[in-house]
Amino acid sequence: RLKLLDVRADRTSVVMVITDLHDRGIMPALRHMAQKHDCIVIHLVDPAEAGGLRSGFFLGQEAETGRTFVGHGRTRWRRVEELDQELARRMGAEWAAGSIEGIPESVDSAILFAPVGTLVPPALEALRKGGTLVLAGIYLSDVPQLNYERHLFYERNIRSVTANTREGGRALLREAAEIPIRPHTTHFPLEEANRALQELKADRIDGTAILQIGKASGG
Repeated sequence: RLKLLDVRADRTSVVMVITDLHDRGIMPALRHMAQKHDCIVIHLVDPAEAGGLRSGFFLGQEAETGRTFVGHGRTRWRRVEELDQELARRMGAEWAAGSIEGIPESVDSAILFAPVGTLVPPALEALRKGGTLVLAGIYLSDVPQLNYERHLFYERNIRSVTANTREGGRALLREAAEIPIRPHTTHFPLEEANRALQELKADRIDGTAILQIGKASGG
């Protein structure tokens, strides 16, 4: 939102920002805006952050964005998405981040799984000449206006995929084995399915949860 305001505000203005400063991108955006405008920042602090929660890990949720985060005592606050990114790096990913911004180099192709239309323009912008962006979701929110030169020029393509073929799935698995991709899994017996669901809900599982169905349960 700050970036959008910075673009639309043609004249130097006084900008008042009320924020909890939890978003990792807030400080670079504020510094950039302060080069053009006079910024007044009001930092909101929840009593829990100031000392109400003194030890152990806990799961919180931002009321404004709905995003969850993991807190540790009074000093450590981390978004669940950051923990997922760390897991991806441990599994061999060369780059993982919360947004396409900051990608180290342009790519030949990209797949967008998130049903968020605002991610389409930056994903297109990250493509090389002749690159393709594939929209893999069944649903997608509205896509913002595209700029022809930034997002589509140089024969960049955008397409949707309704379903995958069996052969496509086999090819993907063969390529995953050659890379190789080693998934991080946590196993639960079928009778502990409810506990597995609770663990997933609380974001206490790294990677993928697997229910094991033994022969005694009908295999």
